[in-house]
Amino acid sequence: MHGLVSGRPLREVSLHDFPSMEYGDNFFLAGGYGAYLARLAEDLPIALSRPVTGIDWSGAGVTVATESGPLRARAAIVTVPVMVLRQTIPFTPALPPEIRAAIDGFSTGIYEHAVLHWPGSPFRGPDRLVSMAGGRQAPPGLLSRIDGSAFHFYELDTVGAAAVDAAGGDADAARRHVRQVLGQHFPAAALRGLTIPAVSAWRHDPWSRGSWAVVPPGHAGARSTLQAPVSERIWFAGEALSRLQWGTAGGAFEEGRRAGLAAAERIRAGTG
Repeated sequence: MHGLVSGRPLREVSLHDFPSMEYGDNFFLAGGYGAYLARLAEDLPIALSRPVTGIDWSGAGVTVATESGPLRARAAIVTVPVMVLRQTIPFTPALPPEIRAAIDGFSTGIYEHAVLHWPGSPFRGPDRLVSMAGGRQAPPGLLSRIDGSAFHFYELDTVGAAAVDAAGGDADAARRHVRQVLGQHFPAAALRGLTIPAVSAWRHDPWSRGSWAVVPPGHAGARSTLQAPVSERIWFAGEALSRLQWGTAGGAFEEGRRAGLAAAERIRAGTG
Protein backbone atom coordinates (compact mmCIF):
# COMPACT_ATOMS: atom_id res chain seq x y z
CA MET A 1 0.00 0.00 0.00
CA HIS A 2 2.86 2.42 0.67
CA GLY A 3 4.00 1.92 -2.91
CA LEU A 4 0.54 2.90 -4.15
CA VAL A 5 0.19 6.06 -2.08
CA SER A 6 3.79 7.02 -2.85
CA GLY A 7 3.14 6.97 -6.60
CA ARG A 8 6.23 4.89 -7.39
CA PRO A 9 7.58 1.47 -6.35
CA LEU A 10 9.05 1.66 -2.86
CA ARG A 11 12.62 1.21 -4.10
CA GLU A 12 12.21 4.48 -6.03
CA VAL A 13 11.03 6.58 -3.07
CA SER A 14 13.19 8.31 -0.47
CA LEU A 15 13.00 6.65 2.93
CA HIS A 16 12.69 10.13 4.45
CA ASP A 17 9.19 10.44 3.02
CA PHE A 18 7.66 7.54 4.95
CA PRO A 19 7.86 9.01 8.48
CA SER A 20 7.16 12.53 7.15
CA MET A 21 3.68 11.92 5.74
CA GLU A 22 1.22 13.44 8.20
CA TYR A 23 -2.37 14.33 7.47
CA GLY A 24 -5.79 13.58 8.84
CA ASP A 25 -8.88 12.05 7.32
CA ASN A 26 -9.67 12.46 3.64
CA PHE A 27 -12.98 14.12 2.78
CA PHE A 28 -14.90 14.51 -0.46
CA LEU A 29 -15.80 18.12 -1.22
CA ALA A 30 -19.38 19.00 -2.04
CA GLY A 31 -19.46 20.01 -5.70
CA GLY A 32 -15.89 18.79 -6.27
CA TYR A 33 -12.58 20.63 -6.33
CA GLY A 34 -13.74 22.91 -9.13
CA ALA A 35 -16.45 24.45 -6.96
CA TYR A 36 -14.05 24.71 -4.02
CA LEU A 37 -11.43 26.53 -6.10
CA ALA A 38 -14.08 28.83 -7.50
CA ARG A 39 -15.03 29.83 -3.95
CA LEU A 40 -11.39 30.49 -3.05
CA ALA A 41 -10.98 32.61 -6.20
CA GLU A 42 -13.96 34.90 -5.58
CA ASP A 43 -13.07 38.58 -6.07
CA LEU A 44 -9.53 37.79 -7.19
CA PRO A 45 -8.21 39.16 -10.54
CA ILE A 46 -7.50 35.80 -12.14
CA ALA A 47 -6.78 35.53 -15.87
CA LEU A 48 -7.56 32.14 -17.37
CA SER A 49 -6.39 30.63 -20.67
CA ARG A 50 -3.11 32.55 -20.63
CA PRO A 51 -0.38 29.87 -20.82
CA VAL A 52 2.98 31.10 -19.58
CA THR A 53 5.77 30.87 -22.14
CA GLY A 54 8.65 32.25 -20.08
CA ILE A 55 9.69 34.02 -16.87
CA ASP A 56 12.24 36.84 -17.01
CA TRP A 57 13.80 37.91 -13.71
CA SER A 58 16.77 39.78 -15.17
CA GLY A 59 15.40 43.20 -14.23
CA ALA A 60 14.21 44.76 -11.01
CA GLY A 61 11.01 42.69 -10.89
CA VAL A 62 9.60 39.76 -12.80
CA THR A 63 8.14 39.68 -16.31
CA VAL A 64 5.94 36.71 -17.16
CA ALA A 65 5.51 36.15 -20.90
CA THR A 66 2.13 34.81 -22.03
CA GLU A 67 0.45 34.29 -25.38
CA SER A 68 -1.69 37.35 -24.60
CA GLY A 69 1.18 39.66 -23.71
CA PRO A 70 3.54 40.16 -20.75
CA LEU A 71 2.62 40.50 -17.10
CA ARG A 72 4.95 42.55 -14.89
CA ALA A 73 5.16 42.34 -11.12
CA ARG A 74 7.52 42.86 -8.21
CA ALA A 75 7.46 39.12 -7.42
CA ALA A 76 6.07 35.88 -8.79
CA ILE A 77 4.88 32.70 -7.09
CA VAL A 78 5.31 29.69 -9.35
CA THR A 79 2.89 26.86 -8.55
CA VAL A 80 3.33 24.88 -11.76
CA PRO A 81 3.76 21.12 -11.10
CA VAL A 82 7.45 20.26 -11.19
CA MET A 83 6.82 17.66 -13.93
CA VAL A 84 5.64 20.54 -16.13
CA LEU A 85 8.12 23.07 -14.80
CA ARG A 86 11.16 20.99 -15.68
CA GLN A 87 10.13 20.73 -19.34
CA THR A 88 8.14 23.72 -20.50
CA ILE A 89 8.86 27.10 -18.89
CA PRO A 90 12.22 28.79 -19.64
CA PHE A 91 13.68 31.23 -17.12
CA THR A 92 15.82 34.25 -18.10
CA PRO A 93 18.46 34.18 -16.79
CA ALA A 94 18.63 30.46 -16.12
CA LEU A 95 17.76 29.38 -12.60
CA PRO A 96 20.68 28.81 -10.22
CA PRO A 97 22.13 25.30 -10.64
CA GLU A 98 20.95 24.09 -7.23
CA ILE A 99 17.37 25.20 -7.97
CA ARG A 100 17.37 23.57 -11.40
CA ALA A 101 18.84 20.36 -9.95
CA ALA A 102 16.14 20.30 -7.26
CA ILE A 103 13.37 20.64 -9.86
CA ASP A 104 14.83 18.12 -12.28
CA GLY A 105 15.52 15.52 -9.59
CA PHE A 106 11.88 14.76 -8.77
CA SER A 107 10.30 11.74 -10.43
CA THR A 108 6.71 11.40 -11.63
CA GLY A 109 4.16 9.85 -9.31
CA ILE A 110 1.43 7.72 -10.89
CA TYR A 111 -1.84 7.31 -9.00
CA GLU A 112 -4.92 7.17 -11.22
CA HIS A 113 -8.56 6.38 -10.54
CA ALA A 114 -11.38 4.72 -12.37
CA VAL A 115 -14.77 5.72 -10.95
CA LEU A 116 -17.05 2.70 -10.69
CA HIS A 117 -20.80 2.90 -10.36
CA TRP A 118 -21.51 -0.56 -9.01
CA PRO A 119 -24.89 -0.90 -7.27
CA GLY A 120 -24.50 -4.68 -7.02
CA SER A 121 -21.06 -4.53 -5.45
CA PRO A 122 -20.50 -7.29 -2.88
CA PHE A 123 -18.82 -4.86 -0.52
CA ARG A 124 -20.75 -3.49 2.43
CA GLY A 125 -20.05 -0.47 4.57
CA PRO A 126 -18.94 2.98 3.38
CA ASP A 127 -15.41 4.10 2.55
CA ARG A 128 -13.59 0.82 3.06
CA LEU A 129 -10.25 0.13 1.45
CA VAL A 130 -10.51 -3.29 -0.17
CA SER A 131 -7.59 -5.63 -0.76
CA MET A 132 -8.03 -8.53 -3.19
CA ALA A 133 -5.91 -11.67 -3.38
CA GLY A 134 -5.67 -14.38 -6.04
CA GLY A 135 -6.11 -14.09 -9.78
CA ARG A 136 -3.43 -13.09 -12.24
CA GLN A 137 -3.93 -9.41 -11.43
CA ALA A 138 -5.34 -7.54 -8.46
CA PRO A 139 -6.20 -3.87 -7.96
CA PRO A 140 -3.57 -2.21 -5.78
CA GLY A 141 -6.44 -0.49 -4.02
CA LEU A 142 -10.20 -0.12 -4.23
CA LEU A 143 -12.22 2.30 -2.11
CA SER A 144 -15.73 0.92 -1.75
CA ARG A 145 -19.10 2.64 -1.47
CA ILE A 146 -17.93 6.23 -1.17
CA ASP A 147 -20.03 8.06 1.42
CA GLY A 148 -22.29 4.99 1.43
CA SER A 149 -23.18 5.35 -2.26
CA ALA A 150 -22.89 2.96 -5.20
CA PHE A 151 -19.68 4.69 -6.31
CA HIS A 152 -16.25 3.12 -5.85
CA PHE A 153 -12.69 4.23 -6.67
CA TYR A 154 -10.55 1.67 -8.47
CA GLU A 155 -6.94 2.75 -8.03
CA LEU A 156 -4.24 2.36 -10.68
CA ASP A 157 -0.56 2.36 -9.76
CA THR A 158 2.46 2.44 -12.09
CA VAL A 159 1.93 -1.19 -13.12
CA GLY A 160 -1.77 -0.77 -13.85
CA ALA A 161 -1.25 2.51 -15.70
CA ALA A 162 1.49 0.89 -17.81
CA ALA A 163 -0.90 -1.93 -18.74
CA VAL A 164 -3.53 0.61 -19.77
CA ASP A 165 -1.00 2.58 -21.83
CA ALA A 166 0.18 -0.59 -23.58
CA ALA A 167 -3.44 -1.19 -24.62
CA GLY A 168 -3.94 2.28 -26.06
CA GLY A 169 -3.83 4.56 -23.04
CA ASP A 170 -7.26 6.14 -23.46
CA ALA A 171 -10.31 5.97 -21.20
CA ASP A 172 -11.76 2.96 -23.02
CA ALA A 173 -8.49 1.06 -22.57
CA ALA A 174 -8.68 1.81 -18.85
CA ARG A 175 -12.28 0.60 -18.70
CA ARG A 176 -11.36 -2.65 -20.43
CA HIS A 177 -8.45 -3.15 -18.04
CA VAL A 178 -10.62 -2.59 -14.97
CA ARG A 179 -13.29 -5.01 -16.18
CA GLN A 180 -10.66 -7.60 -17.04
CA VAL A 181 -9.09 -7.45 -13.58
CA LEU A 182 -12.41 -7.49 -11.74
CA GLY A 183 -13.51 -10.40 -13.92
CA GLN A 184 -10.69 -12.46 -12.44
CA HIS A 185 -12.14 -12.00 -8.96
CA PHE A 186 -15.91 -11.94 -9.41
CA PRO A 187 -18.43 -13.93 -11.46
CA ALA A 188 -20.17 -12.22 -14.35
CA ALA A 189 -23.38 -11.93 -12.34
CA ALA A 190 -21.62 -9.81 -9.70
CA LEU A 191 -20.41 -7.38 -12.36
CA ARG A 192 -23.82 -6.93 -13.90
CA GLY A 193 -24.82 -3.28 -13.69
CA LEU A 194 -21.22 -2.08 -13.34
CA THR A 195 -20.46 1.12 -15.26
CA ILE A 196 -17.29 3.21 -15.33
CA PRO A 197 -18.35 6.83 -15.92
CA ALA A 198 -14.95 8.48 -15.44
CA VAL A 199 -11.26 7.64 -15.58
CA SER A 200 -8.39 9.93 -14.60
CA ALA A 201 -5.28 10.33 -16.75
CA TRP A 202 -3.11 12.86 -14.93
CA ARG A 203 0.00 11.31 -16.48
CA HIS A 204 -1.18 12.39 -19.94
CA ASP A 205 -2.52 15.84 -18.96
CA PRO A 206 -0.12 18.44 -20.43
CA TRP A 207 -0.71 20.73 -17.44
CA SER A 208 0.03 18.00 -14.88
CA ARG A 209 2.18 15.25 -16.48
CA GLY A 210 1.67 13.04 -13.46
CA SER A 211 -0.37 12.67 -10.29
CA TRP A 212 2.23 14.29 -8.04
CA ALA A 213 5.98 14.68 -7.62
CA VAL A 214 8.00 11.96 -5.91
CA VAL A 215 11.29 12.42 -4.07
CA PRO A 216 13.65 9.58 -5.07
CA PRO A 217 16.42 8.30 -2.77
CA GLY A 218 19.08 10.92 -2.21
CA HIS A 219 16.86 13.85 -3.17
CA ALA A 220 15.11 14.57 0.14
CA GLY A 221 16.67 18.02 0.48
CA ALA A 222 15.01 19.31 -2.71
CA ARG A 223 11.92 20.55 -0.90
CA SER A 224 13.75 22.88 1.45
CA THR A 225 15.94 24.07 -1.44
CA LEU A 226 12.89 25.11 -3.45
CA GLN A 227 11.24 26.83 -0.49
CA ALA A 228 13.95 29.49 -0.52
CA PRO A 229 13.19 32.47 -2.81
CA VAL A 230 15.25 33.08 -5.92
CA SER A 231 16.77 36.58 -5.75
CA GLU A 232 13.92 37.64 -3.43
CA ARG A 233 11.61 37.74 -6.46
CA ILE A 234 10.57 34.20 -7.34
CA TRP A 235 8.94 31.79 -4.92
CA PHE A 236 8.04 28.21 -5.72
CA ALA A 237 5.05 26.45 -4.17
CA GLY A 238 2.92 23.34 -4.62
CA GLU A 239 2.49 19.87 -3.20
CA ALA A 240 6.03 18.88 -4.24
CA LEU A 241 7.46 21.26 -1.64
CA SER A 242 5.35 20.05 1.28
CA ARG A 243 7.36 18.03 3.78
CA LEU A 244 4.33 16.70 5.66
CA GLN A 245 1.55 16.62 3.04
CA TRP A 246 3.27 15.89 -0.28
CA GLY A 247 0.96 14.53 -2.95
CA THR A 248 -2.13 16.18 -1.48
CA ALA A 249 -4.29 19.22 -2.16
CA GLY A 250 -3.78 20.17 1.49
CA GLY A 251 -0.03 20.23 0.99
CA ALA A 252 -0.40 22.38 -2.13
CA PHE A 253 -2.66 24.80 -0.24
CA GLU A 254 -0.29 25.14 2.70
CA GLU A 255 2.71 25.69 0.45
CA GLY A 256 0.85 28.32 -1.55
CA ARG A 257 -0.04 30.14 1.64
CA ARG A 258 3.56 29.95 2.88
CA ALA A 259 4.93 31.39 -0.35
CA GLY A 260 2.24 34.08 -0.53
CA LEU A 261 2.89 35.30 3.00
CA ALA A 262 6.65 35.30 2.46
CA ALA A 263 6.39 37.27 -0.80
CA ALA A 264 3.98 39.79 0.72
CA GLU A 265 6.27 40.33 3.70
CA ARG A 266 9.29 40.96 1.47
CA ILE A 267 7.34 43.41 -0.69
CA ARG A 268 6.06 45.32 2.36
CA ALA A 269 9.61 45.48 3.70
CA GLY A 270 10.80 46.86 0.37
CA THR A 271 13.18 43.97 -0.28
CA GLY A 272 11.13 42.32 -3.03
